[in-house]
Amino acid sequence: MFEIAHEPGALADTMAIFKDNQLNMTWIESFPIPGSRGRYLFFVEFEGHQQNPPCDVAIKAVKEKSLRLEVLGSYAQAPAIG
Repeated sequence: MFEIAHEPGALADTMAIFKDNQLNMTWIESFPIPGSRGRYLFFVEFEGHQQNPPCDVAIKAVKEKSLRLEVLGSYAQAPAIG
């Protein structure tokens, strides 16, 4: 979950971080921050664990661009059953 500055290109620049690190985003959604005009929280899911180098690099880069960043969870992929 992150908040970025409300300015042209800020979200596109942030999304480029995931592309540059070859991370597959599986979900993104924005929610307005109650009581604030033009401020949004973005929730993003992507494939990979936060300790994997590409994920770690991406998270650190998003943090540098963000006003706020919180990793809400990071889960290892389970092996296939069968």
